[in-house]
Amino acid sequence: MDNYSGQMALTLAQLVADPSLDLTVHAGEQRLGTEVRWVHVSELEDPTEYLEGGELLLITGMGLKATNRAYVQRLVETGVVGLGFGVGVVHRAVPAALRRACAEHDLPLLAVPRPVPFLAISKAVASAVAREQYETLAAAYDAQHALTRAALDPDGAAAVVTTLARLIRGWAVLTDAAGRPVHAQPAAARQRAAALAGEFARLRGHGPRSSAALAEGGREVVIQGLGAGGRLRGFLAAGTEGRLSAVDRTVVTLAVPLLALALERSRQLAGAERALRAAVLDLALGADGGDAVRATASLLIGAAADGPWHVAVVAPVDGEPGEELVAALEDALPPVLLRLDGDAVVVAVPAGTGIDALGTLVARRPDTVAGVSAAHPFTQLGTAHEEASRALAVARRDERRIVPFGEITEGGLLGLLAGDAVHAYAEAMLAPLAEYGAQARGSLVESLRVWLAHNGQWDTAAAELGVHRHTLRYRMGRVERLLGRPLSDAGTRMELWLALSVTAPHRPAV
Repeated sequence: MDNYSGQMALTLAQLVADPSLDLTVHAGEQRLGTEVRWVHVSELEDPTEYLEGGELLLITGMGLKATNRAYVQRLVETGVVGLGFGVGVVHRAVPAALRRACAEHDLPLLAVPRPVPFLAISKAVASAVAREQYETLAAAYDAQHALTRAALDPDGAAAVVTTLARLIRGWAVLTDAAGRPVHAQPAAARQRAAALAGEFARLRGHGPRSSAALAEGGREVVIQGLGAGGRLRGFLAAGTEGRLSAVDRTVVTLAVPLLALALERSRQLAGAERALRAAVLDLALGADGGDAVRATASLLIGAAADGPWHVAVVAPVDGEPGEELVAALEDALPPVLLRLDGDAVVVAVPAGTGIDALGTLVARRPDTVAGVSAAHPFTQLGTAHEEASRALAVARRDERRIVPFGEITEGGLLGLLAGDAVHAYAEAMLAPLAEYGAQARGSLVESLRVWLAHNGQWDTAAAELGVHRHTLRYRMGRVERLLGRPLSDAGTRMELWLALSVTAPHRPAV
């Protein structure tokens, strides 16, 4: 069988079409397509207490009074799908008042001729209900075998989704716990996951046993939570262009534990693969990044590892990285080598395949910072890791989102000395000179900068400043007294030069 959509139960139209019953329709012709779930016989003036809805009620009219409209209204409100009136017992024909009341409420009214016992109608409906139940069980049995075979496929989750969509002649989508589509059949059904995002969000708080049934424009959708060990792993959404039959719902229910098992198996396999990637990355970052490790890395990422690589160190702004950050990196990047490393995640990726995606991910996550190395051969991933760690330190210090190592080396050593703390220290160190220069005719700060730039050469420094060398000697003596440090000391001169360089954009004019 190609599908297991099954049949509906017996309808009023099918009963009327049965020549052995010889039923005549007196009202409600437009509602004859309604299913009959059971037959009930009652002559009570108000039998609704004993009805559940979906019944064809059979009467002879013994309890009927002049209040036919109220009687029919109660039946309709209870969900009775039709009224069968046995003629020739109490009434020679169906009472006109009853015909008018049923027509007014659009309730199918069937005349049952005297030779036809009510039991014949009951047997016809009971046989149809039994047949439907048998077909449901048989279809469920066949569907279970089809879904189980699909679950044994190497990509069991995708195969189950495809088989489920075929069995119900509709569509099916498997998502992760966040509601992102993992598998869909047909492919266009992925768009339905976005439309159901609000429903997924509502059900997420109810765990793996959550479920919902939605109806819109005659189309029906069911959603089932999937999980193992009390944890929600994802959702299954399925539907058709019309109503789901009882068999359809049974098939969806059968698919749920198989998909939950497939998701759990996928999670365990992903965990094992992640551990293998981490182990290979450990070897690559150490001294043993040779040919065997490179070959294993190529197998894991599905690409050659011979070209240049980048290493990125990604960390949350506060706290330690959790499973959610690791999952986000795995989702956003192509296959990479990845491992947790204390308060950060280390990622190694071939150049050109994932760095842009990493930048996009970090830009979308204000709680995350990263440092990225320059490109290096696979055998030098240890060096790349050191560069990425230094770049991460700069990103944290300067409150930047992502810092490539190349940016902090372009400015040489001074590029590493950027930051508010260094600026504050340098300005405090030079403050006595700046204050004195504001009161004197010449700037001690600029004189010191020029003198240091000329390696203490008096004549050349004085010439650049446009002063006599004795004036410059006097200024440097004043510098020593204000700072309390000798300019003959190489360490003092080096520290002053760095302070002048760091504060160069802010130094006072001569």
